[in-house]
Amino acid sequence: MSCRYKIIAHNHKLDTTKPENDYKVYELYKKYKAKVLKAEGTFFRPSSIQPNKAVQSFKQLLSCANYLYDSVADYVDDYCRDNPETYPSAVRRELASIIFPELKLMGGGSVRCSYLERAVEALTERVVQQEECLVPNDIPMLNFDDEHFPY
Repeated sequence: MSCRYKIIAHNHKLDTTKPENDYKVYELYKKYKAKVLKAEGTFFRPSSIQPNKAVQSFKQLLSCANYLYDSVADYVDDYCRDNPETYPSAVRRELASIIFPELKLMGGGSVRCSYLERAVEALTERVVQQEECLVPNDIPMLNFDDEHFPY
């Protein structure tokens, strides 16, 4: 928890050991920030940018993001090729949630893993599972004579 969150929690006498208070503190932070931003000339620095090397740190951040995106995109492509009934956007979201649980995307990494585990259990009970999925390019083409088609 950052210093500003600790200050807000302390001033509002919120117990930071209780997870339900995290959201309250965040909402209070957003409220205070919105009030401050109404004043002319105010600015909130993104915590990811080094104040004394703003351009350099921003370019480096973009470079890191670009590299990570390309790497993840390659893995997503491989995964979707091996699992053709999946959607790339859903795979990216799941990976982001698992890799960065602190962001609490869709509930956070452990919540998402638990959800995915339950989903896998349900699917294995309800759907016949294949050992190897056939990729569309691996399916043999059948030759039919035109006279077999009624149209």
